Amino acid sequence: MKNHDALQIMSALRPPGSVVYSLTRSKRRSFFRELLDNVISDGALGSVADVMDSMKAAHYLIATQDAGTIVSLRDGQVNASFDLPDWRPEWRESFTKATVDDILYRKVARIDG
Repeated sequence: MKNHDALQIMSALRPPGSVVYSLTRSKRRSFFRELLDNVISDGALGSVADVMDSMKAAHYLIATQDAGTIVSLRDGQVNASFDLPDWRPEWRESFTKATVDDILYRKVARIDG
């Protein structure tokens, strides 16, 4: 999905002055599970699962001074959205990553222009 299309789909969710970031999403795993995956498959098992998840849906962060909302888009529609807990106002301009329910969301790029 192109960034312009994603911004159009999310337009109703974006308040004036908000910033939009594209995100990657990966499951956070314990140290021992990560080590086992790296020893057995050189990290391929975890990577394949993360890539397949990214192909199913695109994830974005809509950041304002007061809140950060992660939006999942699938098949050209908003599939899910939720507010990030413990939002910090400075993240509007400097977001890098956040973990929610053992899922790690990392910034890829700012896409709002």
